[in-house]
Amino acid sequence: MKVIRKDDCTVVVILEKTMDILNSSQLKESLKKLYEEGVSEIKVDFSNTSYIDGTCLGKLLMFQGMLKKRHGSLSIINVQSEYLRSLFEMINIDRVIDVDYKK
Repeated sequence: MKVIRKDDCTVVVILEKTMDILNSSQLKESLKKLYEEGVSEIKVDFSNTSYIDGTCLGKLLMFQGMLKKRHGSLSIINVQSEYLRSLFEMINIDRVIDVDYKK
């Protein structure tokens, strides 16, 4: 996982190919650190990601809620995988988190 700081308030988090219970703690710690630093806009880049499980989805939803309470946001960008696109559409994640399927 890689974090790219765009400015004081905006960062891009580039996820691994597979996001599951094995690296969900790393995702949580990265997002927690950014939140504690006062970052208000987190863009989660899925360009390299082909799989995500419920533990990682839960972390994204949790931090979206936390950021929203302080007028920030978490969004998903660069979804390339058809599997992920189908999953996100099936669970209607775009009702809670902005999702961009374009690169």
